[in-house]
Amino acid sequence: MPWAPAGATSNALTRLLAAGVPPERIAQLHSPIGLDLGAVTPGEVAVSITAELIAARSLRGQLPATAGNFRHHPSTPRAGTGAHKLCQAGDRMDMNTIKAVVSTTDPAQWREGDAWLAGGTVLFSYGSYAFGPRPLERLLDLGPAGWEPITVTGHGIDLAATCTIAGLYSLPGGPEVSGRNWPGLHLVRACCDSFVASFKVWNMSTVGGNLCTSLPAGPVISLCAGLDGVATLLAPGGGSRTVPVADFITGDAANCLAPGELLRSIHLPASALSSRVAFRRLSLSNLGRSGVLLVGRLDAGTALVLTVTAATKRPVQLRFDRLPDADLLAAALDDAIPAELYHDDIHGLPAWRRDMTYRLAEEIRAELAAPEGTPGLAVSGDFWPPRAEGPATGHTTLAKGA
Repeated sequence: MPWAPAGATSNALTRLLAAGVPPERIAQLHSPIGLDLGAVTPGEVAVSITAELIAARSLRGQLPATAGNFRHHPSTPRAGTGAHKLCQAGDRMDMNTIKAVVSTTDPAQWREGDAWLAGGTVLFSYGSYAFGPRPLERLLDLGPAGWEPITVTGHGIDLAATCTIAGLYSLPGGPEVSGRNWPGLHLVRACCDSFVASFKVWNMSTVGGNLCTSLPAGPVISLCAGLDGVATLLAPGGGSRTVPVADFITGDAANCLAPGELLRSIHLPASALSSRVAFRRLSLSNLGRSGVLLVGRLDAGTALVLTVTAATKRPVQLRFDRLPDADLLAAALDDAIPAELYHDDIHGLPAWRRDMTYRLAEEIRAELAAPEGTPGLAVSGDFWPPRAEGPATGHTTLAKGA
């Protein structure tokens, strides 16, 4: 019985289907994620995966019921829609229910049992049983779409949903933005660095995939919401609509996409890119997922826009006509974020996330209230202040945190 890691399954499945391999043969391909041993450390995860391999071999391919459950993923979004379901023990990361891969960008071709495929790093990690009441049967492949990843005009930046994280990371040092006075670009690499990503994921994960996965810690969500990004959604009936990214995410692993809708692009307006910005991110561990991520923006030199992500189940924006003092900022956070909105998972308890939100918000307020470049300001967390943004040569190491 052949085995393949989840990342390799994406390429393998597409090639096998294109070559006409029967679905019953593809059903023999599995991607082990380990028995449910309560593994936490990398070594324990390795043992659990090895145990699953041994169990499959000794049981002649009949995996035990506890193999490949999603105990660390309490909910996952339906690819290409706003629906999601709880993943149950016994679900596997296999994609052996897929009967066809269709190259299309037309939402009219979508039907129940379909999923939009871009980079596939989440889709192929969770498997075909994780996205609805029935397993996935078709993948609608956006790979051949040929959408321009990044388009820069005087009105701002348009990011195609298929733009990779590596491509996004290269933007601040690219010729497209050379000579433009857009301080907001400092946020791009800080947010990209906030991924936990191998070289392969870095070069396969997409802007649209991060938004549609809709996890609280999604750093592209932080970037686009913090810069007043607006998403364009294509509908099965041929129409389209636009939604602010801050409103696109509606909860933990939930968004506003209707069945069959396709995220086409995100527009970052020049007005937000032209503003002075600040960034703060905290994680409980090295290489850990973001527990708190805040973006501050000073519009027209006086008006503060504060975007809270990772700490909360969905983005929360606070807007002030002028820079508030510390007490007014704290009171506004009290009003904007009820206790139940703070996220609760292994990456941070709600009480800690709340306390750190207030701390980082005050740091951002103090930084934007001071003249730019003022030394000695408190900077908690990582990836800020921004590094010099020369031409990017590629990102080949693990980033610290996501």
